Amino acid sequence: MNSTTKRSKASQESGLAYLVLGSAILCGTIAMVFLGRQDVTWLALVAFAAGTVLGVWLFRLGARHAWVTLVCLIAALVVCVALLAEVEAFGPAGVAWMGALVGGSNIGVAWRTAAQRRKTAPVKKAVWQVDGRGFSTVAGGGRVLRVRDCVPPQ
Repeated sequence: MNSTTKRSKASQESGLAYLVLGSAILCGTIAMVFLGRQDVTWLALVAFAAGTVLGVWLFRLGARHAWVTLVCLIAALVVCVALLAEVEAFGPAGVAWMGALVGGSNIGVAWRTAAQRRKTAPVKKAVWQVDGRGFSTVAGGGRVLRVRDCVPPQ
């Protein structure tokens, strides 16, 4: 990995771009399905909801095994092709399914990125305590002890 591809801690992505993109795709899908020329059916509504839930689940929570994710993605594409192949029978359900899946995936990635960014590093406890102040090295604690021992008690 060369130095141009490494990401520093300060330049990690926040997930906002994924959230905006996913929201725009979902809004565009809603506009295409509900404001389109064909009548909206219950199948289009179910496909939209299922696609969104599947996209968020796959890319936010994820499956325990990588092969399950791959099988779900392939099955989602098969469902999309099946819905789009018979447009006369299913109406705009294929567009609703694919748009919701892509939009939900982007929202899931945004959610996962924000959750990872929110995690804080564990606080290291001090190894040495001198007068209630913690020091992680012996030299730091010893320096305070030497200064304290030089000051005469009052």
